[in-house]
Amino acid sequence: MKISFSMRRSTNWSRKKSKREFFLNFYVDFFCQLRQKKLILLLNSVLNGSKRVLILLISLFFSDIIAYSQFSNLDMLSAVLDWERANPSLVASNKRTNVLGEFQSQWAGFENHPQDVFFSFNSHLPCQRDQAVGVAFSVQSESFWKFQRLGLEYAHRIETKTGNLSFGLDVGFADFSFDYDKASSGLGGEDDYHKLQDPLLSKEGASEEQNDIVFDVNFGVGAKINKFDVGVSMYHLNAGKAEIVEGKKFALKPTMLVYGEYKLRTRSKVFLYRPSLMVRSDFSTMQVGMNNICTYKEKFTFALNSWFWSSMAFAFSFEVISGMQIGYGYVLPLNKMIRSGGSHDVVVRYSFDLNFSKKDKYKSERIL
Repeated sequence: MKISFSMRRSTNWSRKKSKREFFLNFYVDFFCQLRQKKLILLLNSVLNGSKRVLILLISLFFSDIIAYSQFSNLDMLSAVLDWERANPSLVASNKRTNVLGEFQSQWAGFENHPQDVFFSFNSHLPCQRDQAVGVAFSVQSESFWKFQRLGLEYAHRIETKTGNLSFGLDVGFADFSFDYDKASSGLGGEDDYHKLQDPLLSKEGASEEQNDIVFDVNFGVGAKINKFDVGVSMYHLNAGKAEIVEGKKFALKPTMLVYGEYKLRTRSKVFLYRPSLMVRSDFSTMQVGMNNICTYKEKFTFALNSWFWSSMAFAFSFEVISGMQIGYGYVLPLNKMIRSGGSHDVVVRYSFDLNFSKKDKYKSERIL
């Protein structure tokens, strides 16, 4: 039994549409139809009984349903290099000292587009290699809005017969800033959408820039079981609320992330394939996604995924020198936001060993 597939071309042939708009619409329609084609190929593989093809196609199919949130603390390059941004229990899980810096430029083609910066430093304790501490700092900003967070991290791991069990805590402070001078009400309140009496844009009784600091707690649990890595993390556990405008509060919704990753090596031990499934929920909505990551000789890493009905993405990283990795990711929208030129993500990570033990000194005496 064979299921066939036929792709329909875009029917938007209106002469009023420019050539650019036509190709953009056709491009979006192409990738929407491509999702359907993946599903058809998946069903065909089931009918033909091809297990290996089935596993690969399941990964490709689920890679079309990944989502991103502003405060989810998880992005694609973090999953490529390490899961520690997704789960505090994985801080310094490689039992080394790690320094990580990341810069993300969202919708780079737009003026005053959002820009994110992340920096972290963590290491295992000198006398307790099953415990680790770290510090993480992040900034998310655009023209009139800025979110900054500084957190202290702690992780504890317990070795088991099949792997380990880890617990992590991230305690910090988040700062919200709003610059009234840079805020705009569009047409000055003359249209049907923008209103001058919007309390967030009104300067009555407000300074040029207002900010508020809230206490923020993240928690995570992880486990390594042979070739499986699983974890559950909870961000913004205390649901901190910032009052930027008097009487108006902005709340950080508690967000739960559940992930699972499987490591599959080829017979030659050259390639390592890491499909990872993620489920994220703020207890009012739920999102599911998957990364497809492949590492070659422990030095080159490639990743493919797409975000549900909004964009597709790819990333790669490579080892420049021993312990230092550089990564790049590109996100291409599949909707009208394609005009933004997409988003760029660059990350640098350096891991090294700190030797706290004293070197033994030997004195040589020669008797003549």
